[in-house]
Amino acid sequence: MKLDIQYKFSCACSVCSDPNLEAAKVLDRMIELDDAIMDLGSTGNVSQATRKGKALLALYGKYGITSWSYYRTYYDLIQVAITKRRTFKEGVNFLKKSYQAVLDFTGDEKDPIVEAKKSLMLSPQSHRNYLILE
Repeated sequence: MKLDIQYKFSCACSVCSDPNLEAAKVLDRMIELDDAIMDLGSTGNVSQATRKGKALLALYGKYGITSWSYYRTYYDLIQVAITKRRTFKEGVNFLKKSYQAVLDFTGDEKDPIVEAKKSLMLSPQSHRNYLILE
């Protein structure tokens, strides 16, 4: 509807053609959760940011979202979790999951992003956010 009014474009995808707009509501919720991760993390609310991230990951699973989105969200969670000593171990776990998600997406261990995540797994202390909120 918004596309038609704003851009004179009519879309027939499942989101736009859903009369109850349920899919659009889910996408809006995903965007809200994605935005909240870094917003909360940047203010030191690591636990809340992590909860939002896990809720987003659950929606990805429910709706079959691509592994690239998992990679991005896990990486956001890494950046938040490694800022504090008490959540660092969880950040390392997110790092492993981020690496696996990007590897699943690219299928190429030599991909520069895959190599960068592997390097970060070997030395998570090298990340610029390492314990910055301590």
